[in-house]
Amino acid sequence: MKASGAAIFFREAFRNARRWQTYASRAGFAGVMLGMVLLIWYFQVESPSFDPGRMGKVGRTIFEFYSYIQFWLMCVLAPIVVSQGIVEEKEDRTLDMLAITRLSPGQIVRGKLFSRLLVLLVIIASGTPVMALIMSFGGVDPWEIVSVVVNTCVAVVVTGTMAAVLS
Repeated sequence: MKASGAAIFFREAFRNARRWQTYASRAGFAGVMLGMVLLIWYFQVESPSFDPGRMGKVGRTIFEFYSYIQFWLMCVLAPIVVSQGIVEEKEDRTLDMLAITRLSPGQIVRGKLFSRLLVLLVIIASGTPVMALIMSFGGVDPWEIVSVVVNTCVAVVVTGTMAAVLS
């Protein structure tokens, strides 16, 4: 019977889902981004020269700032999170046990990579409602939000894959 690489994926996915760091990272990312949006909105609206007709421009400014921050933050976090998969196995001294299974090295790395990428993609998805809130200010098309989320996901997959290859 041939071993499947899905076993390592499910092991890692369930292991990561139960960690408090996973919940904290999701809540922290969405909270920081929402706080940033509200802070920028507050300073824009409370300025003495605020014109309600400029809400579209305010929404556009917040969207651009949010998009850049999310993209670069995820591109920095992806290699760190993905490479931690192999490091944790070395620290827990379970890498030798994985090596003696019927799994090939490629299956082990792919399982760890996909489980870690899943965590990052869920974090990106947790920030999407904040972007929908920005859309209500005006000046942002729904397809722009979809484009930013898809581009960020692609960048996370590419940088995470490079980190898995190098680790």
